[in-house]
Amino acid sequence: MPLPFKKRGIWFGDNKRALDLADAPQPKSVEEIRALSEAELEGYLNALGDVVPVADFGRFRGQTQEWKETFGFDYFGIARGVRTGARTLSPHKLAYVEGNFDPATVRQMLLALGYESLETAGLAYYAAPQGFHKLDNPASRLSLNSMDHVFIGDGVLMAAKASDMLTDALKVRAGTAPSLTDDPSVLGIASSLEDPLSAVIFTRLSVLEPGHLPALFYDKPTDWGTLNEWELFAAGYGVSGTDRLLTISLYYADPNHAAEDAG
Repeated sequence: MPLPFKKRGIWFGDNKRALDLADAPQPKSVEEIRALSEAELEGYLNALGDVVPVADFGRFRGQTQEWKETFGFDYFGIARGVRTGARTLSPHKLAYVEGNFDPATVRQMLLALGYESLETAGLAYYAAPQGFHKLDNPASRLSLNSMDHVFIGDGVLMAAKASDMLTDALKVRAGTAPSLTDDPSVLGIASSLEDPLSAVIFTRLSVLEPGHLPALFYDKPTDWGTLNEWELFAAGYGVSGTDRLLTISLYYADPNHAAEDAG
């Protein structure tokens, strides 16, 4: 993720590892889900319930089959991913997912829908054409604006409404722009969560002043309780053996403040 995305809020979820740890079925289609027993379906849904959803791709509206027929991939292909912008100072979102995708099929489907092939930092991506968003366009009704700009590579897919969000991410992928891991505060707080199934990282401002909510609709404290001013908040959920763990971390720019609050 690009370094400026730090202020937007970052969400991570690992579907495949959650299913593996739960020894749950891993269906690849709606038909395979329908063939599951009641106990298998419960195990599958419970395992995914432990993971932050990093993308929709038709899942939450029961349109995974239509999505695959339209765009050449679906939610079942996602192994893990990261998204930004859900609770943020900006309403725009970027989804970065890894999984089992066929780049040739996805490219073919996008071009058939009229997408334009563009390039940034030496990497090709696809943009929805002018006039794409019409009520009589099934692809537009299906994706809303989540697939306006798309990158597809081997095992990786990125999708965003705003072109600059995708092109910024592609510059990081090409090594021509700094990433979140170049920021010591982000790297430090992410490392404190060890190996979570799900995680979130927010700046102090995005927690206390989420931009998508009505301004000052409730009284917000300048900080939480008696804590000194912290810079980043992170929460990670994971499993260790039979134990379920929730780790909460705060990152302070001032190490003395961190020591005071830790005491």
